Amino acid sequence: MLNEYFSLSISEDGSLLSIPLLLKNYMPSLAKLPRFLLRLGPYVDWTNEEACFRTFLRELAAFYTPEQLPTIPATPTPAIASLGADGSNTQGERPTQESLNAQHQSETQPSSTPPQKEDPSITRRRTQLAWMLEHILFPAIRSRLVATDDLSFRKMLKRKRAYLLKSWK
Repeated sequence: MLNEYFSLSISEDGSLLSIPLLLKNYMPSLAKLPRFLLRLGPYVDWTNEEACFRTFLRELAAFYTPEQLPTIPATPTPAIASLGADGSNTQGERPTQESLNAQHQSETQPSSTPPQKEDPSITRRRTQLAWMLEHILFPAIRSRLVATDDLSFRKMLKRKRAYLLKSWK
């Protein structure tokens, strides 16, 4: 049944031969594969056909969901990051002379902790995910999405325009 309906093949000796292919050229994180296989036992209802499909597809969706990567290390100092475009801080107040002096000292003196560099494997996976989302996943969603009246193109444009106008005020 697993091979026939889901293209999940397991050999006689227990080796995994194939996993379901949901979208051509989209590769899920194989780091999530052990968890996916472990959850097939206790979290899939194998007794009822409808429940089996529903629960198996829920686990498959969790496996294919892109993983959350650590945030990119921030480089600006907190004093600079808290300033708005008009020079005021996030509370709308102008910075004091003391805060400007502290900011100047932190910029001119070398920091005791070097800026953190992101792990190359995380950078590579972030680039891979961004490419897959832009060139594989989003075009597939766009080609298969059947928009309701609430999701119509004109309504989305109106909402986007209203949001942009509101954010500029």
